[in-house]
Amino acid sequence: MRDRNSWNHDVVRDLKRVWSGEPGLEGLQPAHLCQVELALRLLERIAPEEPAESAYVLLGGYPYAEAKGLVTGENDRTALAAARHLLWTLRRSHAWRHALSRYRRVPDRLRAYHLPEPGVQTPPRPIVPTVAASRVAIYDDALARIPDFVRRPLPLAPAGRSEFQEGNRAASVRFPAQLIEDGPEGHDLAAGPPVRSGPIEMTRQQLLSTARWMDAVERDEDVERPGHWEERLAELRIAPRDADGRGFAESDRIVLDGTLHLAGMVGAGKSTFMVLAAATAARHGMRTTLVVGDAAEQLRLCELFDTLGLPAVPVLGVSTRETHVQRLHRRLASRGHDNLLDHHAPAFDNLSTVCVADALRGTEAIEPLAYADAPCTRLHPEKEKQDPEAGEKPETTLPEPWSPLRTQPVRRRRPAGPTGRATPLPPRTAAPCGHDAPGTGPPAIRSMP
Repeated sequence: MRDRNSWNHDVVRDLKRVWSGEPGLEGLQPAHLCQVELALRLLERIAPEEPAESAYVLLGGYPYAEAKGLVTGENDRTALAAARHLLWTLRRSHAWRHALSRYRRVPDRLRAYHLPEPGVQTPPRPIVPTVAASRVAIYDDALARIPDFVRRPLPLAPAGRSEFQEGNRAASVRFPAQLIEDGPEGHDLAAGPPVRSGPIEMTRQQLLSTARWMDAVERDEDVERPGHWEERLAELRIAPRDADGRGFAESDRIVLDGTLHLAGMVGAGKSTFMVLAAATAARHGMRTTLVVGDAAEQLRLCELFDTLGLPAVPVLGVSTRETHVQRLHRRLASRGHDNLLDHHAPAFDNLSTVCVADALRGTEAIEPLAYADAPCTRLHPEKEKQDPEAGEKPETTLPEPWSPLRTQPVRRRRPAGPTGRATPLPPRTAAPCGHDAPGTGPPAIRSMP
């Protein structure tokens, strides 16, 4: 996420000194004024002859300014990109017109632009405000570079006990020291993409080579439902537009450059081309993002690429993961697998709802931890409880983590008595993970509907 708030701090600070005493500014903040004026400054630089009502067109993703010849250099492209990051909430016509109507309520001495009456198709006129008179330089500086990323530190939980919220009650988890490692090295956000994208040309011969390779791998892996990719490619016809753009002509090559619309009837081979093109690109060291209609198709494509030895991962939300697991179980049950223990599918590896912190929770844990309550980023240090009578912190004794190599019973310890010594209680044998005796391994974990 880009930083959309820090660029106008100086202007907002100066305006706040006189803002509260001005009439008619209810519901309008200085930051809103800065956003409108930044868009008007962009309009003044890119399209100085256009009226103020047209500025929202520059904030969308469509290259209207480039098509009209208004973008003349790299500085203009950077300004457009920066404004789209900072002012994306104003990219719709109704939002922009509403912002202009509120901007007209601001007194001229606080504004950097004078707007004509609504409906008058004349460009906005720059004026010098009496407050924050140098704000235009700040606007130019904001348009001169892409906003930085928002960086929020995420410290790792230390060894020991931490607290988190499980539903409506507090819960705790204890991390042993041997599980604590140094945090992973993050990405260099300022480095930019590792490669430069550009037009990619694919020929039918390249797709045919990939299709034959995929068929051979599926035969070697004894895939239950092979794709027959060479046969499907033989039925696919590639017909790009002519040079004049009015017709189509069959060809053995296709160029992927920018946005390309593939038109065809159901079963014409659009999905076949998508898979073959992605596999061909992966064999040449390129990365591809495939956008499909549902999660089931994501899982099916990941299973296909994993079979081919091509790394692929689905992008799935957290809140619906348990729902996808249940649907996968129902899909397998409809194929005749009535017993849940017979449900084996590679998709389960990408839909795991197991939380590693579940086995490390405190004694208040009654049921398995729901996946939605997993404390991935919601851990807090344990609050130290003060004994009001003794005036000192009571000693906290934590149970040792269960280990499959330890066969000796764990002795419980009674809290220290008046003598200051703890008296051991009779040994109690716990059956970890639902087993009848200690020392046996934990059962296999599988998400059930």
